[in-house]
Amino acid sequence: MLDIENLNVNELQELIQQAETLTIRKQENQMMEAYKQFENIAKECNSTISEILGAGRKLASKRSIRYANPENNEETWTGRGRKPLWLIAALEDGRKLSEFEV
Repeated sequence: MLDIENLNVNELQELIQQAETLTIRKQENQMMEAYKQFENIAKECNSTISEILGAGRKLASKRSIRYANPENNEETWTGRGRKPLWLIAALEDGRKLSEFEV
């Protein structure tokens, strides 16, 4: 391991530059490897990357807002994850979930 305590300022700056260059190169290599894996997955599904990304967009739209607070339309819930506090309070007051459907 390199003992950086004994390096002067110029040597440290050169080391930083080398590390940044190496980091960029490794990130690019990781991205290319990920892309190759994505291409292989698309081939296994008899599909293209574009088609898979399109399916992802469709899935995201299906996860859109399903419930809204009628007293404040900025308070919404997709129906996934924890119920928001406004909805919990309304349900505890005896209201039904279907009352908040969008």
